[in-house]
Amino acid sequence: MNSEDQPNVEEVLEVAMEKVRGMQEAQGFEGVAAALPEIDGALWEMGQSFIRSRWKGREAEPHAGDVYVASQLYSEGGHTALIGDFVDALAENGEGPDPSLIVTNIHGQHEGGLDEVIQRRTRISVGRTRILMEGGLSKRLESLADELERLRPRRTFLFQHPEDPLVPALAHAELAPLRMLVHHADATPSLGLSIPGLRIIDLNPVAAARSRLQGLHSELLLLTAPDPGSRPVPFLANGRLVTATCGSPHKYPEDYRFGYAGTVAEILKETEGRHVHIGPLKRKRLERIRETLEREGVDPSQFVHVSRVDSLSRGLWENQCDVYLASFPIDGARASVEVAASGTPYLSHRKRKGPSIPDDELTLAGRMAWSDWGQLREVLRSLKSEHVLSNKSALVRRSYESLYSPAVFRETLSRIVRGEGGVVDPHVETRSQHLSRGLEESVNKASESLLGGAGE
Repeated sequence: MNSEDQPNVEEVLEVAMEKVRGMQEAQGFEGVAAALPEIDGALWEMGQSFIRSRWKGREAEPHAGDVYVASQLYSEGGHTALIGDFVDALAENGEGPDPSLIVTNIHGQHEGGLDEVIQRRTRISVGRTRILMEGGLSKRLESLADELERLRPRRTFLFQHPEDPLVPALAHAELAPLRMLVHHADATPSLGLSIPGLRIIDLNPVAAARSRLQGLHSELLLLTAPDPGSRPVPFLANGRLVTATCGSPHKYPEDYRFGYAGTVAEILKETEGRHVHIGPLKRKRLERIRETLEREGVDPSQFVHVSRVDSLSRGLWENQCDVYLASFPIDGARASVEVAASGTPYLSHRKRKGPSIPDDELTLAGRMAWSDWGQLREVLRSLKSEHVLSNKSALVRRSYESLYSPAVFRETLSRIVRGEGGVVDPHVETRSQHLSRGLEESVNKASESLLGGAGE
């Protein structure tokens, strides 16, 4: 890439990133997994010109092992653990040499390298991990191209964040014959979804239906989590219902109409037991919970904070939890699988009433939901029975075994990379009908907001 081209390249990349970040923050785009063909097209064409000018006449080289490309990694949550799940599954299937990992680091979060917890979760060694450190986006683009040229992967698995413009620009066949975008950020407008030749892996049936409605090549792969075995602790061990939830603070926004502190108070007034929060909470949030409980006449010692566990499944057992409440209004996809693996009854939050599919085989059996505090209290009241809890536990564990076990994940992923298709959704038509009207309106809004954006 010539130096005189740098400012234009930098501008294209920056505009693409800022457009998506602006949409993430704008009202009307919440929960909208829209593809952005105008920006994707500009990025792809720029990358194509770059590749042709840089490697013109170069002879093809042998393709080596898999390469995983991510924007940022985490010590918690499902995003980074999913990379490890892919690595484990493909290794068990005997899928070639050891994989490599490239972190584009577009926001500079990993200037000091990856900590030990993150590295362990990826299952990829330090020696095969490269973090891009260069300052500008155009410099990082060159570094990413250098790494892909050096590694010559046969397959790339793309775990980039929705606003990362580097990966879509270089998602070309010249750098890897098979390119698969793992669509983990499936509730926000995302770059890369409409790149030519890119295959998309969606991780739940609703996300897959949204992709299909946009004419995208999508395969459905349900998440997994390690199998901890049978539940070793009884329900209602202390005679009172013990509830739990898990998630980082951003999953419980302060301005949501059902605040976390108030909801915990409602739970404890009904159960008179304990509520266990697993995951990081800032001191101010903890103080607000304590103050709210005191104001509502609840003993603050009934709220238990566990900042971190190595396994959510085992953490629920260790704290004798009887019922798991999904984080709200943003739930955790992998967390739900770990809860199912533990055989803990699952209670989710429904933000708004909408059409549902009765007896949906691709959701957790026995799953319950609340949409307001009155309904929450009613559901909790119905669960103060060891018999009811045991029945719910058996149902949710059965779903884990049939849909989310490592063996099922491994076989499905193997079929997808062989081009044989992923999970078959028996309700594909009904799901698409439910989604079509709202998605069409949102995609039109997204397209209008992008006119005149990326290529100027």
